[in-house]
Amino acid sequence: MRTKHLIPVALVVLENVLRRLCGAQSKSPIMLDFADEFIGKRLNGEDVQELNGHVRMRQGNVRVWCDKAIRFLARDEVELMGNVKVVRGIP
Repeated sequence: MRTKHLIPVALVVLENVLRRLCGAQSKSPIMLDFADEFIGKRLNGEDVQELNGHVRMRQGNVRVWCDKAIRFLARDEVELMGNVKVVRGIP
């Protein structure tokens, strides 16, 4: 029997990272550009979006890519997992 172990390469809270990169005074919304799979559900009483595969998001001039993301709608926060890349300065 094979057991799959999911070990995230990186796990960050996107909202906090983007605030630091964009400047705390700038609070533009987190926009989803692409994901292979989109699942809406409730997690611990919160509405979330589970995004899987080739996830691309942006906020202001910051772009992020990852394998999986959990987006917390009420908080406008995102947890990024697997092959996370964050780039600032892209229009």
